[in-house]
Amino acid sequence: MKYKDDIRYINRVLGGDTSAFSVLVERYQSFVYTIVLKVVGNKEEAEEAAQDAFMKVFGALHTFKGDADFSTWVYRIAYNTGVSKIRQRKHFFVPIDDVTVNESDADFSSENLSIRIAALQAALTKLSRDEQLLVSLYYTEENSIDEVARITGLTGSNVKVRLHRIRKKIYAELKGVNNE
Repeated sequence: MKYKDDIRYINRVLGGDTSAFSVLVERYQSFVYTIVLKVVGNKEEAEEAAQDAFMKVFGALHTFKGDADFSTWVYRIAYNTGVSKIRQRKHFFVPIDDVTVNESDADFSSENLSIRIAALQAALTKLSRDEQLLVSLYYTEENSIDEVARITGLTGSNVKVRLHRIRKKIYAELKGVNNE
């Protein structure tokens, strides 16, 4: 249903109704921003890269073939825009994340859901940006393995292997927190 709706708006834009593009922007702006934020790791650069991504989408809309969902095509452009933004940097830095787990405040043997969520969030922040992006694409946005592969340019097998390794990494991190 969403796919047919996207095609309708794309055809309107290609037919000259450029205001119809705003519907597509509204539909995908949140996830485009999330993708580029995971790639660039900086809110200001992510906002700029998200705008750049939509400019690229608009400029290349006539090349959309419909082989994949429009969302996959948009997300791929967003991902590539974020990577290009990183390449433009003269200095590379990794921001320190605000999320930490204070061991003295956490009783991991309890059923306290908020503590478990905090521990999971802390474990996720220790992942690389690429790993965080894969987790976000697959688990948060519920894309299929094939869609994640198209968005990231990886093979489906590689996506599966990386997700497996990420799960093992998170499990080890959570186990380490529980044992401390």
